[in-house]
Amino acid sequence: MRRRMQPLSVENDFALVNWADHGLRDYMPSTFLSKLLLTRKDLQQLFSSRICWTVAFGTFLAILVVEAIILVPSYQNFSRDWQQQRIDEVKFSTRVVYAPYNGKVGSLETVREGLDMLVALNIIRGWSASDGNQQIQGGEPPEPLVAGEVVQRSSSTGSSDVLDVYWNDQSEWAPYQVQVRLGLEGLDQAQNAYLMRIIGLIAIISLFVTAATMLVLSQQVLRPVIDLYSHVKRANKEHDYYRSRIVNRSPKNELGRVIDAFNEMLAHIDDSLHDAQFDDLTRLPNRAVGLEFLRLSINQAKRHHQHAAVMFIDLDNFKEVNDSLGHGMGDQLLQEVAKRLSESIRSGDSVVRRQAKTYEVAKQESESMVARIGGDEFMVILPEISKEEDAAVVAERICKSFQDTFVLGTSEQQQLRSMSSSIGIAIYPRDGESLNELMMSADTALYSAKDAGRDHFKFFSRAMNAKLMERLELEAELRQAIEQQQLMVYYQPVVEVKTQQVVGIEALARWNHPQMGWVSPEKFIPIAEASGLILPLGEWVLKEACSTTRQLQQLGHPVRVAVNVSYQQFRHKGFIELINTTLAQTQLAHEYLELEITESLFIDEQAQTQYMIDILSQLGVRFSIDDFGTGYSALSYLRRFNVHTLKIDRSFIGGIGNNANDASLTRTIIAMAKNFGLDIIAEGVEEQEQHAFLQSHGCGYAQGYFYGKPMPYNDLLDFLQVDEMEAQTEN
Repeated sequence: MRRRMQPLSVENDFALVNWADHGLRDYMPSTFLSKLLLTRKDLQQLFSSRICWTVAFGTFLAILVVEAIILVPSYQNFSRDWQQQRIDEVKFSTRVVYAPYNGKVGSLETVREGLDMLVALNIIRGWSASDGNQQIQGGEPPEPLVAGEVVQRSSSTGSSDVLDVYWNDQSEWAPYQVQVRLGLEGLDQAQNAYLMRIIGLIAIISLFVTAATMLVLSQQVLRPVIDLYSHVKRANKEHDYYRSRIVNRSPKNELGRVIDAFNEMLAHIDDSLHDAQFDDLTRLPNRAVGLEFLRLSINQAKRHHQHAAVMFIDLDNFKEVNDSLGHGMGDQLLQEVAKRLSESIRSGDSVVRRQAKTYEVAKQESESMVARIGGDEFMVILPEISKEEDAAVVAERICKSFQDTFVLGTSEQQQLRSMSSSIGIAIYPRDGESLNELMMSADTALYSAKDAGRDHFKFFSRAMNAKLMERLELEAELRQAIEQQQLMVYYQPVVEVKTQQVVGIEALARWNHPQMGWVSPEKFIPIAEASGLILPLGEWVLKEACSTTRQLQQLGHPVRVAVNVSYQQFRHKGFIELINTTLAQTQLAHEYLELEITESLFIDEQAQTQYMIDILSQLGVRFSIDDFGTGYSALSYLRRFNVHTLKIDRSFIGGIGNNANDASLTRTIIAMAKNFGLDIIAEGVEEQEQHAFLQSHGCGYAQGYFYGKPMPYNDLLDFLQVDEMEAQTEN
């Protein structure tokens, strides 16, 4: 389950400029207008932004070019328009001079007087007139022109340019042809004034558009870019991707889509980190995070001269549950275990979980942590404890939390499962000052807890090191012995109590090490069970026992063989197929094989256990309950399960002669087995008195040193031959 990021809300709208630390910004609501106004920090960022200056400068130049394209032609036309206006003004003035009077056109002398007056008034600078025969002129006469021509010339006086105009409009001037010279004084000044107006207009428009552009850029580009930069920098520095998201104030534009993509990228990185740091199945921190947190806890304890604790927790017999129920049920069990671990830690030791807090928060708050470090292995880190008893209290709560049955499966098909745990505890700095030392100490304590019977916790002690090294060495030797078939199978006779005739044998694994000598089964069998070596060892013993029994039958000894089957073997997938394949390969009939199982198989998975027993029983395989009375003894499973034999534990038989309770319990078991129609085998019979007791109370079968010790095949063959000869002699 991945934690998805929630959308952010916009907070702290942009404020206004703080004038004298008070004023408008305190009363302006968060409206569109307020968002257009900038704070002092915004202005500093704006004027120091290369992006804004680049865009603003480019905008400014673009406006100048556009305005120039528009206004330069107007400036170029200004001189022509100004000259035309000057011509129109002179034309209007000369009309007064040439206007007919009483319908009659004045003479040339009259024209001379009028035009000279215009020269005197500086309306024109010179003139010339002609009636075709006579030409007159005055002032600074124009140079000869073609009719209708207008020519700008340089003045002969050099004061300014002049404009020579030729009028030949018969309706107005007939019969005269008139040319005038106009002065162009004021044209340059007018052009300069017009140019300044153009430049001012361009500047005002450019500055306004540039300022508006920068304002928009500040809100729509600069601020999001600065936010993006600061959040990228924060994410890169603090690695807090969840808190480095950006409020997207422009969701509809391209930059907004960039921010959305950035937030999505952070979400993807955050989820990826969670996948790398947290276990998807249990939602607990994984091994890497747990080890890093342990390292930080050690450093913190070292700085503050405090104590810290680490616990290694291992589920007892989890592999058998996983193999028998399937990985789906196994995964569900692990999830339930994680929940109980979470609930077992008090609030002050809160479990860091993926749904609640991040690993970074846990580091800052120095909280305790539960991490999954392997398949069925967990680690609890207590970074701050005052004494060893604090860790013991937590461990006791964890063990107690496993007492209630686990309910697995669906509501339609529920499975009840009991589970226990073994816990190894190491304390900093007593049990180690480095990460590796502390982990090795906790692991050693865990092995010690398992060897001591499981379902409890152990603190590390220095004496455990030697024991651990011995155990690891023995495990390696056992693995090599199994691979090289250095172990042997011994057989102990099972006799009928009434006749003391051999009716069966029990196959027992024995190990004669080249250097260590004989290694007790009580020593190497638990190691085989804890390490998983019991599976290849049990398979080898089964095949050897079936093969030997078939050989004995071929030699005329119709005995039945009993083979011990561990919890792990029985729950392992393919166990039924292994039995059938072995019997087929050795050609031993099913009814000559008896599987000895313990009462622990009936504690849970009763439906699966009953199914497997029923299948094999239908094929003819017999089942006996080993060490009856020492484990989960309940009459209900004797009625429900198709078992054939009860084996009374040797501890009860050993106390028959001197312990009334053992004698009474043995009688009760014998009577109960008869009532259920079951065979009964007494184990550990070593004295005549014990044999007599069993015989007097109707016990059917027995085994022990009184009848015959465990022996190799050749000795067993001799034993059976002697037993057969004695039987023939008695008959």
